[in-house]
Amino acid sequence: METYTIPTTIGMSDSSFSLTGLAAGDQIVTQGYYAANDGGAATFAVKSGSTADGVFTHTLYGYSGLIAELVIQDGVVNVDQLGANGNAVLPSSYDDVVTTQSECNTRTNATINANNNAFDNASVLAAACQSTRVREIRLTPGKIYGVKSSVSISSDHILNGCGAAIMNLQSTSEVYLLRCDGTATHFVEN
Repeated sequence: METYTIPTTIGMSDSSFSLTGLAAGDQIVTQGYYAANDGGAATFAVKSGSTADGVFTHTLYGYSGLIAELVIQDGVVNVDQLGANGNAVLPSSYDDVVTTQSECNTRTNATINANNNAFDNASVLAAACQSTRVREIRLTPGKIYGVKSSVSISSDHILNGCGAAIMNLQSTSEVYLLRCDGTATHFVEN
């Protein structure tokens, strides 16, 4: 078994990084999903196969018949490893909400812009919430994950995101702040 280290997960599926000599049984370690050190670092097992979902499994550029499958330790996955992007920005009316994150020693110091080009994380969150291999879904503290549609979380999954937030991108007046005690505070701007 060989271990290969590359900067990003997204680079496995295109010609960004040259991986030579890959075989089933090898491992690929990424330093991030979109960029090194973006919180999406992960380990993938190289397996035989041709169908990849782009979330838990990825095609490997130049390797027909091989895919990379995310290694999930103890049923725990961070959504950043799946391609989620916590780049949403709270509207200025939420300045008071952001200060409640101090209990987790995190704070989002972002320029307030309600018309930001936030990434829609609904499909990534839904995939994690529906996976039988995942029991705990972690969001990175201090990041704000935008969604454009509802995401159902089954009772056998744990959503862990002390100080992270989920914002409805269709109506930026609605935000769920995930608290450290396992609860979520629902804020609705009037």
